[in-house]
Amino acid sequence: MISPIEIGEGREKVEISRIYDTLRLLGISAKYRGYHYLAWAVTLALEDEGRLLAATKRLYPLVAQRYNTTWHCVERDIRTVIDVSWSSSGRAYLERLAGRELTEKPVTVDYIDIIVGHFLRYPIPA
Repeated sequence: MISPIEIGEGREKVEISRIYDTLRLLGISAKYRGYHYLAWAVTLALEDEGRLLAATKRLYPLVAQRYNTTWHCVERDIRTVIDVSWSSSGRAYLERLAGRELTEKPVTVDYIDIIVGHFLRYPIPA
């Protein structure tokens, strides 16, 4: 399990527990490997949003390195939890996070971006 950490400073501070809480509200449980991969991917993207511009080169390999797997497995397992979320009550909450109606299931990097954007808009007050 990932130790409790905080990302950023001051207004942009996000505790990993808030990321886990958000994933659970999206209908994703810890029984999926993708739950942990997605939480770490969000953490890394909060540190550097530029990682979202080249996720297969700058984001997924870092997640894979942490969990001793390949970036292909990371992307696949995150896609799996996105499918779970999309087909459950998590879709409505995802639309709330996105601030708009979603007419189709977001691709992996867009899903991560929606969560990251939420935390950047609503950080923990200093």
